[in-house]
Amino acid sequence: METQNSWLAFADRDKCELGPKAAGVVEAMMRTEREGEPYGMLVAKPASATLPGGKAPIRAVALADEPYQMPGIFLPLEEDWNGLPLRGLWANAAIHQALAENMPYDGVEIRLYFDDAPDLADRLNAAGWTLSELDPAYGDPMPAAIFTQQYYLDGKQELLDKPLDDYDAAAKSSPSGIPKVDGREVGSYGMNTIVQLVESSAKPGMTYLTCNIYAST
Repeated sequence: METQNSWLAFADRDKCELGPKAAGVVEAMMRTEREGEPYGMLVAKPASATLPGGKAPIRAVALADEPYQMPGIFLPLEEDWNGLPLRGLWANAAIHQALAENMPYDGVEIRLYFDDAPDLADRLNAAGWTLSELDPAYGDPMPAAIFTQQYYLDGKQELLDKPLDDYDAAAKSSPSGIPKVDGREVGSYGMNTIVQLVESSAKPGMTYLTCNIYAST
């Protein structure tokens, strides 16, 4: 399993959910803004982050690893992580928004960059990671995990602090077919988690583990 004393730990890998120390680093390593207010695209800008136990801040940089991809923010690292040579942490604007504003995780992507190693997949499996299998018909990655998130339909789609135990039953018992909590209508996202190893084009000699979430409904 993942090293318990590592600051870069996941609270729930199926949801790409970072532990508190790692979440704090991701929030610090970038700032977000909308280009073309009020409905423009959310973009991330690099900042600096000090690692837990570290002394000097590390400057992050913008990094797009594939053509036509919106850049995320890359924090260079030199660490041993579960016996693997970790060389960077990458995250996109969506994860910053999810952490800072308690938003649904649609579009969240986190990447861990490693030096290339022939047994990287086996070692990640041994650390508890489940990689997505490829669809035999189309060759696309299939979800490694599926989960749901409940959110308020008004305002900024804020996540519920305490989700309904049985959303479908609550919906059936509601006259409108939409559950309410404290007088506010509640919706539900079906989420898919894709976990892959990808050879980096922007960082030759590195491969990244990506944990990416998208809504299915």
